[in-house]
Amino acid sequence: MIRTDDKSLCCGCGACVGVCAVQAITMQTDAMGFRYASVAEDICIGCGRCEQVCAFQKAILRSDSLSAEQPAAYAVRSRDPEALRRSTSGAAGYHLMDAFAAAGGVVYGARFDGPFLVRHERAETRADIGPLRTTKYTQSETDGVFARVQADLDAGRPVLFTGTPCQTAALAASVSGRDRLLLADVLCHGVSAPAVWRACLEDASRRYGVPVASAAFRDPVGRWSETVSSVLFADGTRRTFRHWARLYQKNLMLRPACARCPYASLHRPADVTLGDCWGIGKVRPDWAADDLGASLLLVHTAAGKAWAERLQADWECVPVPLNAVMQPSMTAPVRPGEQADAFARDFLAHGYAFVRRRYAARSLRERWRLLKWNVKRFLKRIGLWR
Repeated sequence: MIRTDDKSLCCGCGACVGVCAVQAITMQTDAMGFRYASVAEDICIGCGRCEQVCAFQKAILRSDSLSAEQPAAYAVRSRDPEALRRSTSGAAGYHLMDAFAAAGGVVYGARFDGPFLVRHERAETRADIGPLRTTKYTQSETDGVFARVQADLDAGRPVLFTGTPCQTAALAASVSGRDRLLLADVLCHGVSAPAVWRACLEDASRRYGVPVASAAFRDPVGRWSETVSSVLFADGTRRTFRHWARLYQKNLMLRPACARCPYASLHRPADVTLGDCWGIGKVRPDWAADDLGASLLLVHTAAGKAWAERLQADWECVPVPLNAVMQPSMTAPVRPGEQADAFARDFLAHGYAFVRRRYAARSLRERWRLLKWNVKRFLKRIGLWR
């Protein structure tokens, strides 16, 4: 029987729910909005299938379960200006999903279901893929998705599944037909508390007196180098804000399991890994100067390499040395911020407006570092810094 008394041992993928023959497992939501497997012991028959399918706990206990080969790394940018403008980095993920569907495959990815909830959905057309392309920093719900993926695989359909590393590992452990399944994970810096995102939007609605119609964790309209969230209100007005991103970047509201993530390395359970290509200025200064974004593509398998080569007409793909584009989530799990426990207590006791005022403001040290960074970036743009 699966145990999640220690919250750091459950990534919330829901794979155990799907394999339980007697439906003894359900996903229960805690005060921060994170979902955890809960077993009804009076129903459980002790078959052990839930333990067998738990890729997350197995990977923690057996650190040698992933390939030791280093991936090939590429900086990627769309050749289509419109695709680049509408994406939050270089549009690599969008082109991969679009090409896969155009070839007759089925795509699964995360999208907003209303402004508050993020869930995985199935897509087969370019119109369906559109909502999957933007960045989501909170955890998506996958209820019933693994079963639908298996049904597509059983029907002979090739499937592309995009998600966090723990989600892709869980899917790979749950389904058969891996030869028809392409897995694309993201460079995940930890998933944020869904309850905080909901409270953030509710706070915006109260402040401006208008219901929120839709929202974006990271608005692609702004500069690539700065994370700006946005809301579209029911009256058609749109506002941007940075306080939620600052809370996220301070690691104040992350799932406990993220601190033990066994996939925060170069050796991952997917065929390809997608993310922002931070450090692009070291290899393509022109891409850094215009601030339009660039994707990092890590290729782990032959199947991933085949698709990367297939998309050369859609994107510009430049090999990059790994040491030039390394990120924290490629070397070690994200650690909770020093104020994470205090943040959770204050959020649950006083709400979002309170923690926004207390924790989102930049310190003098942070302001100084940001000023230096902006000056350096400006000097690079005008050619006075190399």
